[in-house]
Amino acid sequence: MNKRISGWAALLLALALVGCNEQKLPMEGDSLVGDGVQYNAVESGRIMLNGDSASSEAAGVIIEGTTVTITEGGSYTLAGKLEEASVVIEVDKSQDVTLILSDAELSASHTAVILVKSAGNVTLIAADGTVNSVTESAKSAAGVVTFLEADGKKETADAAIFSKDDLKLEGGGELHVTAAYGCGISSSNDIDIRDITLNVKAADHGIKGKDSVEIKGGMLHVEAVGDGVKSTEDGEAGKGFVEISGGKLNIIAADDALSAVTEIRITGGEIGIETENNALKCDGSIAVTGGTLDIVTEDDDFKCDIVEGSADAKVTVNGETFTF
Repeated sequence: MNKRISGWAALLLALALVGCNEQKLPMEGDSLVGDGVQYNAVESGRIMLNGDSASSEAAGVIIEGTTVTITEGGSYTLAGKLEEASVVIEVDKSQDVTLILSDAELSASHTAVILVKSAGNVTLIAADGTVNSVTESAKSAAGVVTFLEADGKKETADAAIFSKDDLKLEGGGELHVTAAYGCGISSSNDIDIRDITLNVKAADHGIKGKDSVEIKGGMLHVEAVGDGVKSTEDGEAGKGFVEISGGKLNIIAADDALSAVTEIRITGGEIGIETENNALKCDGSIAVTGGTLDIVTEDDDFKCDIVEGSADAKVTVNGETFTF
């Protein structure tokens, strides 16, 4: 590993985002835009973050110290700053939750600052025009959150944002995620990223969706000491893939930039990769049929037995045009 990346990794381990967000909640009538859908603020459960405490009158919200637990499906808006935060979503599998961040600043010295224990689907929205942050500053494995599932199985939540169920990220605002020990964003199911400005810095993997990761739009910047974006499911048909169809994505990874078990599919978007390891690595197949891909690597560009592409895709590797 060269001095540039090792120096960056050392800096990352000591990184802590500092913010000065005002503690404000959207007013009645404000619209919070996510993927073309407007959520009226008055229809959301309001949760105020007050530094070392939180408050809410919304049904389905339980607050104990700096732990905010959402127990009923619906939409909830978080605003303000909360230190040693733990935002837990634990609802019936038949219920969906929309979590709207509106100039919210969440930080903790443990993983799973936002933890989805159970839900049907969870949509995380960065409200239009807002800047939000989720910062995990755990220094060792002692700071990794574990919890028991309904069947008594212990689950390890090793990410700043960790979800057991499907997770969608969108919205017209910004979300900055920092993980000083674990992954940035992780889901045991699917991760779906749409129009959002997302900045992830992680001491392990940047974005990890066990079943899949789909990036359909937005402005994404991922810096990871592990893999940049990856999917790991190898025991279920149709899972374990990464697909990019739109948006702008920049990945700086000390390990593989894009990694998947079954498929990596790129049909659109603008992707920049800088890595000393493999740019794209897959045990199954890689197909690049659209978009632009600019790779800088000291190892393999495409590490896979099956690699396909088309003239519609514009690919450069270390400054030279790549032809499939």
